[in-house]
Amino acid sequence: MPAAQVRGDAIEKAKRGFAFSFLSNIGMLVLGMGNGMLTAHILGVEGRGQLAAIQNPVIFMSYVVLMGIPTAVAYYAARSPQEARSVFTTGWLLTTAVALPLLALTWLGLPLAMKGDAAQFVPAARAFLPFALIQVVSLVGVSTLQGTGRFGSYGLIRLLPAPLSMAATLIAFGLGRPHPSLITKLVMLFSLVIAGAAALGVARTSTGPWSFQRERVRPLLAYGLPTALLVPVGSLNLQLDQLVMASMVTNAALGLYAVSASWSSLSSPALLALATVILPNLASTDDPATQKAFAVRSFRLAVLLGLILLLGHLAATPIILPLLYGRSFRPAVPTAMVLACAGIPLSLGQVTGDILRGLGRPRGPLIAQLAGLPITAGLLYVTLPRFGIMGGAVTSLVAYTTCLAISLVFIAKALEIPASQLIPGPADVRDLVSQVKPLLRRLPGLRRL
Repeated sequence: MPAAQVRGDAIEKAKRGFAFSFLSNIGMLVLGMGNGMLTAHILGVEGRGQLAAIQNPVIFMSYVVLMGIPTAVAYYAARSPQEARSVFTTGWLLTTAVALPLLALTWLGLPLAMKGDAAQFVPAARAFLPFALIQVVSLVGVSTLQGTGRFGSYGLIRLLPAPLSMAATLIAFGLGRPHPSLITKLVMLFSLVIAGAAALGVARTSTGPWSFQRERVRPLLAYGLPTALLVPVGSLNLQLDQLVMASMVTNAALGLYAVSASWSSLSSPALLALATVILPNLASTDDPATQKAFAVRSFRLAVLLGLILLLGHLAATPIILPLLYGRSFRPAVPTAMVLACAGIPLSLGQVTGDILRGLGRPRGPLIAQLAGLPITAGLLYVTLPRFGIMGGAVTSLVAYTTCLAISLVFIAKALEIPASQLIPGPADVRDLVSQVKPLLRRLPGLRRL
């Protein structure tokens, strides 16, 4: 097949995947914001902080125990879609075997991680630990769907957590016990539904045996290990601010920051949708010219899209955030605006990470995050005592931007291009405009545009 046709097919496949992923990300954002508003109104500022104190350490560990296997599963499912079921089974069993001892150590270490006001919720956090094992099934399953290009099923399953979390909050409220501990238990129970849906999605959209293949263990670990190291490092860069704040600020301040961090994700659906389709599209082709063209074009469009979204995000924050969350959360507006700016390099970092992983170079994102971690820790040490939650927001902006810059150096080296080629120009603006209107025409109710 001619190289030009290969590149054209890759672009068309990416467009379809982007459309599905974008719509699912929009749905996740809307449902997530709804869940955040519901939780904030029912629990209040202090209760929202307590919920974050219970869930954040366990959610952090639920990604650590995955050992990078979901990303490796997506890569190898894209390389060998006819054997997707065995890739899923091998990845799931391998991850579960690693998870059990790590979760036992987490049970012992939670009292050390939860100090100050959060110490009273150590039993609730320990009861939430099985959530990590359930997440193994869910995330390995959706990664298999991502790798095989089943973005419809992938998107639908990823929509489930927010409405189920809302249901947990409403049930606790209806029982007259809207306490963070009960909500957390219900969230863990409902996560079984998500895990079942992920396994069913793999069963219905893939072929081959459900066998554990020992020969896959080494490649999965070799590819996944850099991502496994990236997960705790990246999660620390992402959540270290809230983890440290749990011991240094009041529950009320932590609640304001948690809402600000949630609000900062408003610009992410489009950029994360693009990141979602990049890895399988790059992994499924061995043609260097196709890979180079697709990677460069994707990143340039991501930058332009991120700048446009940021302008709208900043304009909306002072008005919409207090309206949606309530007047008691108005003090969160300045922090939310800084975190909105930080969200763009964070999302672009996901795009660059999936470019490198799709090219079979998972070490690049790890090195970028390792470089950002001491910046995060050092700046938090300096800024939190002086500036409170605003110090945490500024720290995030600096750390995410540093990680992005380092990732760009790795991409330029992998593609053997000068870094300047990754900077968008007028032609990319015209390209973005030409891509947006056909996409809008596909959306329900917008066909007349």
